[in-house]
Amino acid sequence: MKRILTTLSQKWPEYLLEIIVITIGILGAYALNNWNDFRKEREQEQQFLVRLSEDLGKDLKAIQASLNSVEKRKKRAEFLMRSIEYPLLVEKDPHYFITSIEFAGYTQKPTISSHTFEEIKSSGRLSTIRNVELRKDLASYYDAFEHRSQYAFIGQDIQLQYINLHYGILSPEQQIEMGNFTLNIKYELEDALPAYERFLKNKEFIDWLPIVLQSKTRSILVKQGQIKGVTKLKEMVKAELKK
Repeated sequence: MKRILTTLSQKWPEYLLEIIVITIGILGAYALNNWNDFRKEREQEQQFLVRLSEDLGKDLKAIQASLNSVEKRKKRAEFLMRSIEYPLLVEKDPHYFITSIEFAGYTQKPTISSHTFEEIKSSGRLSTIRNVELRKDLASYYDAFEHRSQYAFIGQDIQLQYINLHYGILSPEQQIEMGNFTLNIKYELEDALPAYERFLKNKEFIDWLPIVLQSKTRSILVKQGQIKGVTKLKEMVKAELKK
């Protein structure tokens, strides 16, 4: 025991240095491992953000295209309603009248790209995105589309009713031609007048037009709000990518 104590008293600086070196090595390895994990998480976050930005870009284009389509079809429905009192509208643009009979009631639902967000959520890696507000807004954005999907049947029903009610206004030849989107036809007044007469006699169809207009108006407001939301999200993602 005496020998041990003597050895320790003589070599304690050596032993202390050895302990310090070992401790530093352990702490250094731990810090390096943590830094490596952090780097991987940041790389993963950047990859997710890039993909989310791409998805949101696709959404913005899809919603804008849908909005443009709804606005055009709303104008067609308004034209048809005005033509009831003002036949001169049909005389001025018979082609627009005939094509409006076919297309005014159509709907176009945008396709939302939620694959990246669903992958992040289902894998339990939402916390990889450090910005809590961004995570919350992304979840709200995709939840809103999921919520609205339960009301899709309303727009579909309005479109189906429109399609059923408009049959018989156009001539059989015109109806067939409406199915050929590559056919280049310019309808003249002589083509439109018989259809206009049948249109005025179709009370059920005329009574359905205000419902179509209501649906289009509501759809436009919704899509305008969606465009604001996706634009804001895209800017938030862009800001995170710059950090």
